[in-house]
Amino acid sequence: MFPATRREVPVRYRARQGRFSTETCGGAIDRRGGSGVTDVELTVVAGTFVSRSGKTAELAAVLARYVVLTRSVTGCRNVDIMTSTSEPGRYLLVEKWDDAGAQADHLNSDVMVTMATEATHLLAGPPDLDLYDAISVYDLE
Repeated sequence: MFPATRREVPVRYRARQGRFSTETCGGAIDRRGGSGVTDVELTVVAGTFVSRSGKTAELAAVLARYVVLTRSVTGCRNVDIMTSTSEPGRYLLVEKWDDAGAQADHLNSDVMVTMATEATHLLAGPPDLDLYDAISVYDLE
């Protein structure tokens, strides 16, 4: 149900300018010292998970635990979980990683394997996982 290997795609992300530090998974980014926008390469993974009938709460608990544990993994910038407002039992996970290597290492980690094992019997079908390129508003003309 989950791929053993994945093709990692680095994405371009421009950090916002500002005088505040932003806490992220695995550390903080201090934006107070910079005068301009800097490019940061990230790997972004998005996954959609749909629960079986009557298993919505159980799947939500498995995914929530996964998010909390993944946020402490080295190389993780952030992981968010969202639920669909139009389709009950449909969840979206968005993960941002420092680089493709950190994301690839996570695919074989105990955190990922545990989540996949626990979620498999709760899912209506295979999760839809994809990699994305971020589009910066600074790049649009």
